[in-house]
Amino acid sequence: MASDFAHAAARALGAGGARVVLVDTSPRGEPVARALASTLGARHVSLPVVTSRALHEQVRNLVRDAAPAARA
Repeated sequence: MASDFAHAAARALGAGGARVVLVDTSPRGEPVARALASTLGARHVSLPVVTSRALHEQVRNLVRDAAPAARA
């Protein structure tokens, strides 16, 4: 099943210590996307209208918010 494979891959990626952001592009935010983000240990970002500007702003804000923690 695709969902099982996705969660297994997410666990492996999350165990590797990668910092991950899952961008959910569904109109209302999908529970399955939130579950996958949780399995990944990732930040879930809902972005129902995807533009380069919106994605850039989300990434910039996440990097800015993470910067103090990364320096500590």
